[in-house]
Amino acid sequence: MKVFISQPMTGKTKASIQADRNTAIEEIRKMLGKDCEFIESYNPKAVDPLKELGRCLTLMTEADVVYLVPGWSSSFGCSVERACALHYNIRIINGER
Repeated sequence: MKVFISQPMTGKTKASIQADRNTAIEEIRKMLGKDCEFIESYNPKAVDPLKELGRCLTLMTEADVVYLVPGWSSSFGCSVERACALHYNIRIINGER
């Protein structure tokens, strides 16, 4: 099962983003099993937010599941990713903390 992690990044440090991602991976493995494959979408060198969102949406086309990291609703990019997942019937899991 391929999992795309949608997480807020604006205003966060690289360390904070990676820590949130690691926590999400642990939670997903508890829910879906250890054999999940994670689509690597985080690009610490990203400069253009719109290009990055387009790249992430392209990656998301390979996902069986989209996992929304808590705080997603205040992120424009995460909201777009969620809307696309809903529209194209990709399973969504809301992370909890």
